Amino acid sequence: MRRTALAALALLLAATSAAFKEADFKKCGDSAFCKRNRGAPGGQFAVQPASVRISSHELAADVVDAASGANFTLRLTAYADTLRLVLDEPGAARVHVPEGVLLPGLTPAPLEGAALGAAECTFSLGAASVTLTFSPLRLDVSVGGEPALSFNGEGGLLIEHRCEGVKGRE
Repeated sequence: MRRTALAALALLLAATSAAFKEADFKKCGDSAFCKRNRGAPGGQFAVQPASVRISSHELAADVVDAASGANFTLRLTAYADTLRLVLDEPGAARVHVPEGVLLPGLTPAPLEGAALGAAECTFSLGAASVTLTFSPLRLDVSVGGEPALSFNGEGGLLIEHRCEGVKGRE
């Protein structure tokens, strides 16, 4: 009886795995964006130190990608236990998720102990310590002294800046 049940289970699993159709899934070769950017080196993003602006609950700065010459704005907004990072290209027609849509009911929280140096800006948010390194652009968050998050930690950030499409370009 047990042997029959195992055989039936094996047959069921084999039939289920045969139902997978590889052609139903998109591959990198099917996407022009992926083909252009796969394996590409990261940009050379740097915060312009003179542009850093700190308000009670937000840090804003201008960012330049030296590799492409594209300009971006960085906005880091603090909430009770959440940080929201937006890196945007001014004037580019992009979709923006409005505040409060993903996490409704968030209220701004103060950036505690904000310190602006020549190479970085640091502040605290509750138990979290936040460091924004200017060049190369990097954002590190630690909680209780333990690393929790690193944005562009390995320098691989790549943003395809907005440009007019070129006919025939993939």
